[in-house]
Amino acid sequence: MKPTSPDPSLRSDADVDTGDAASSANASSTHVSVSPPASNRADRLAELLLHWEEAAARGQKLSAEEICRECPELLNDFRELLQDLKPIDAVLKIEQATSIDGQPNFSAGRYRPVRLHAGGGLGQVFVAEDTELARTVALKQLKVFHSADVDARNRFVLEAEITGRLEHPGVVPIYGLGMDNEGRPFYAMRFLSGQTFKQAIQEFHAIGSSAIRDRAVEFRKLLRHWIAACETVAFAHGRGVIHRDLKPANIMLGAYGETWVVDWGLAKRIEQSQPGDSEDTVVNGASASATHVNVEHSATGEVKGTPMYMAPEQAEGRTRQLGPAADIYSLGAVLCELLSGVKPFAGNSSIEVIEQVKRGAMVAPRSVNPHVPMALEAVARKAMALSPSNRYATAKDLADDVERWLADEPVSAYPEPLPERARRWLRRHRTFATMAVLLLLVSTILLGIGFVLVTREKDQKERARKNEQEQRLIAVAEHRRARSALDRATDGIVGDFLTSQLQRLDERQKGYLRELLHDYESFARQPEDDEETRQQVASAFLRAGKIQFLIGELDASEAALRQAIGRYVELAERHPEKLRYLQAAADGHIDLFRIFRARNDLTNAQAEVAQAGDRYARLVQIQDDPKYRMQLALCRAEAGVIASDAGQEEVAERLFRQVREAHAKLRATEMDSIFYIREEGRNLQNLALVEEKQGRLPEALATLTEAERWFQMLHQKSPDDADTLYRLAMFEHSFAVLLDKLNRGKEAAQRHADALSYAEALGQQLPNHLLVRRELIRIRWNYLLHLQRYGQHQQAIALCKRSTAESERLSARFPQIPIFKHQQARFAVQEMQLEIDDMVRRGDVSAAFKKLPEQEKLLRQVLATQDEAYKLDPKSVDGRLWLAEHLDKLASNLLVSGTLAPQKLKESLTLFDRAVQLQGEVAAETPGTPQNRLDLAAYYSRMAASHGRLGQTDASDAAHNKAISILQELTDHYPKVWRYRAELGGAWLAKALEGRFRGREASALAKELATSVDLLHRAYQENPLESRTRTNLVQACSHGADVALKLNDYRSAAAMAVLYSEAATKPAIECVQAARFLARCSKLASQDERLSKEEKSKSLKKFGDQAVASLQRAHDAGFRDAQKLRGYDDLEPLHAREDYQKLLAAMEKK
Repeated sequence: MKPTSPDPSLRSDADVDTGDAASSANASSTHVSVSPPASNRADRLAELLLHWEEAAARGQKLSAEEICRECPELLNDFRELLQDLKPIDAVLKIEQATSIDGQPNFSAGRYRPVRLHAGGGLGQVFVAEDTELARTVALKQLKVFHSADVDARNRFVLEAEITGRLEHPGVVPIYGLGMDNEGRPFYAMRFLSGQTFKQAIQEFHAIGSSAIRDRAVEFRKLLRHWIAACETVAFAHGRGVIHRDLKPANIMLGAYGETWVVDWGLAKRIEQSQPGDSEDTVVNGASASATHVNVEHSATGEVKGTPMYMAPEQAEGRTRQLGPAADIYSLGAVLCELLSGVKPFAGNSSIEVIEQVKRGAMVAPRSVNPHVPMALEAVARKAMALSPSNRYATAKDLADDVERWLADEPVSAYPEPLPERARRWLRRHRTFATMAVLLLLVSTILLGIGFVLVTREKDQKERARKNEQEQRLIAVAEHRRARSALDRATDGIVGDFLTSQLQRLDERQKGYLRELLHDYESFARQPEDDEETRQQVASAFLRAGKIQFLIGELDASEAALRQAIGRYVELAERHPEKLRYLQAAADGHIDLFRIFRARNDLTNAQAEVAQAGDRYARLVQIQDDPKYRMQLALCRAEAGVIASDAGQEEVAERLFRQVREAHAKLRATEMDSIFYIREEGRNLQNLALVEEKQGRLPEALATLTEAERWFQMLHQKSPDDADTLYRLAMFEHSFAVLLDKLNRGKEAAQRHADALSYAEALGQQLPNHLLVRRELIRIRWNYLLHLQRYGQHQQAIALCKRSTAESERLSARFPQIPIFKHQQARFAVQEMQLEIDDMVRRGDVSAAFKKLPEQEKLLRQVLATQDEAYKLDPKSVDGRLWLAEHLDKLASNLLVSGTLAPQKLKESLTLFDRAVQLQGEVAAETPGTPQNRLDLAAYYSRMAASHGRLGQTDASDAAHNKAISILQELTDHYPKVWRYRAELGGAWLAKALEGRFRGREASALAKELATSVDLLHRAYQENPLESRTRTNLVQACSHGADVALKLNDYRSAAAMAVLYSEAATKPAIECVQAARFLARCSKLASQDERLSKEEKSKSLKKFGDQAVASLQRAHDAGFRDAQKLRGYDDLEPLHAREDYQKLLAAMEKK
């Protein structure tokens, strides 16, 4: 199948400037910047956008000009709005070549950055080490994106200065401000550990609306933290600073009761003149008592902050009027969320929230939770008054009012009714409360007042009920429209295969996804009053779970998906006639399966895909719809992949064959479906891989040939689609590797080239996609091994050089992605190894040996790089495999060059120890990947050689036995795979040769060599063209025959000598040696007193015939030195043979 060249005219989203998410480094919400509307301009733009979305939903693609036909004055603004929406497309396609900030690749004086901790819109925070004081600090650095922006630099420095001058226990201390080696400003501060107030609120309300009543102690602790935040803000106001972005995510709680207000990135200096202002205030002012914002950095009227918590005057862009009252409003909003457990406003978008903020349409805490104390709700309402003049005068006053409530005193914001005042009086005067007259008086008053209150409350409830019905109808309609638009925006994200396989997004892409996630979380918090709202909440949880999976929040994703599945199952039980609920539950299980696959948790992955299959089987029973049968087949296919990964090949094969049968039944109706065609091909490819793992190579070849038909059809239907290119590259690669195993080199070469062509075309479309890059590396690597195997050394070196250069560019561009560093290192090391091998091949062994120190230097550099990459993610399977590979390579270099340097051999053992530890961990975690166990056995075998050269006999034997044990398990599990038998035979040979060198007892050596010969001979018979197996077999036969002769076991020696001659790789030499072994066997047989005269005669003839036949092979291969043969005493039993004398004569004729 020939790949098509990618169209150079196609432009990916990498060409579109998508901007940057303006999220705070310490915040979970995203700041928005909204220009103040001219009259109702924003509303009209929102209506135009809604009209545009509705038209798109109907299949109409309207241009901006068509949408704005009746209002041309809004055309430019509407175009800008559509342009602002393009980042969503960038996330959907994941095809842009954007830079990923965050890797510690800079120096900052005494502070050594260790790893990225968080990223925001303006800056990024690293965990760093203070090298002078040996402590961990947080290092905030201006992003590269903003480094050339003078205003951004000034804002960043101003943030550091403001934070540094606010010397208060509730403000993070600043240790220093400076410039890094690239001229970007940074500042160091205390590293905080703990949780945000937002997380604490969520944990507190996790049990439901009864939290305030049932967890009074925890509630009072949280109020104390909130009061501490108020006091910190009051201190800042006293120093002439307003925060402007107070919210739960910007309040940090320490493990020992500490409270910090963080993220002063939007803070503003205010001019304030009060008696007694000290000299260390941020701004020394001498103006009147009025307070206003210094507008030096906000003259444009931008709205900056988080809409859900910003004051109305801030939402309206009246920056000149912002003062401490804006922060007081935000503190009230935080208190409101603490009381209710939900956001203070329930809008579905930033624009809607801002409009609600302007109207004061907050979510009353008691409307969410009736257990909220009325006094505290009143405090929150007063703090959030629309007019700044109606709020608390200072943040301290606000905190004092809540302190009074904690002390069981009345608060200024809540005029208590008589019954409440009476109850408080009774609590404080319990002695007098026993007096009957007082009790009677209080009871009478309470009864009278209670009657009035109950009557009034009934009237209020009736009026509220009618109003609520009217508002509900309006809200439901708006809710549906907003939800529909959001679902359309995320359809591509949750359905695209390559997006779902992406393992690392850059911070900007994650920011966009988190904005979408925030919207879905808002939908998920709506009341579940009826079927429709329950379904919407379930759907919101499902989509939120999918997005959380994309951004790597697997625990949160699992929790959201389980919430969705639970609701869908309940809906399916209540409404069994609506099959979509049962289908949605099944899809949720498939998403959970992907999470457990990502964690390499095969047991739970199997359980989830089985549940998905059960639900689809139930759907097929209810309604025999092809779409349900396709999904059931997909579940079985995924279960087969899991079984194969777990080493359960028979189970996997059975499942893949069931899928094959299911596909055949669907062929009549689904033949034109790309999804069906893709799954047909994929399932057959998976079946072939299982057959290949079991050593059934001809069957695997037949299955792949069948699969090719489907991949050809896929290519015809969508030749340039990224998913298609990925599938084609993987298919051609599988075919190439199988053909290599079948020794069909010419056909394999073409498949390797096709796979590489597809993969490189895909790499151009998705340059930053990790799955694509990983597979491209694998394809190139196996192509390289193919070239090396078939002696195409120069082509292999050229491929190495090209791959090294490309990976070096990628590594420099994306320094925080380990796979690019590994790619660069692996090909650079292999390039040098190829050069050394080429020298040996040409016979220049001396030059090759001189190259070893240079290779050692390169390997040490590579190992240091790989170790750093490993530390970024020590649990990564790839990271551990890569590090183990390079530990082994350096150790092997030291093993070769350390023959005369024991210190190098000792160092090699340290390296081997670490390599087998890492490789062993991965091999245990990936039982269905035999290659990991093969590599582990190889590491143990080379470790044994190091022990042996140092004279550590017991350790050497132990390492050899480890290698043999691993390979024996593989051979037993895969009895039809010749390669594992060949490797096991090689391991026995290595142990025997090590033992022979150390003078081990001949009888033990004979058993080891006989085992090796048996295994290698069987593997050689199954694949006679595999050169390494043949070389090992020849060596094992040579040593085996020699040891057997020393034990007078001439029968075993003769069998090995014959095999030695037949398999000889250098027959002109080896066949002569085999003949000498056979001649010695003749002599021993003639001396064996256990044999009769007749038996002796037969043995002499048999061994003599075999010896002469072996010499004939040597002659045929070019051996002509008859004189040399005459000089071998051990050939004396052949001298009397006529055929031997004729052969000598033939040699002497030259």
